[in-house]
Amino acid sequence: MLYMILLNCLPFMLLAKDKELVKTILSRAKKIGLSKKSLERVIRDPDDTREFISKLSSIGGIN
Repeated sequence: MLYMILLNCLPFMLLAKDKELVKTILSRAKKIGLSKKSLERVIRDPDDTREFISKLSSIGGIN
């Protein structure tokens, strides 16, 4: 449940001004399983997934 909540918050995290908070949340999401593969399952479009991951890369990488 927490995983899905974090995943749904990711787009809003990209717009946040507090980058340290965003890094903390992203780190927690990765600890509970956020990955490129899990994003692909949720987003369901390869191009949109790549774009989303590239935007997150300025905050922290996703494998």
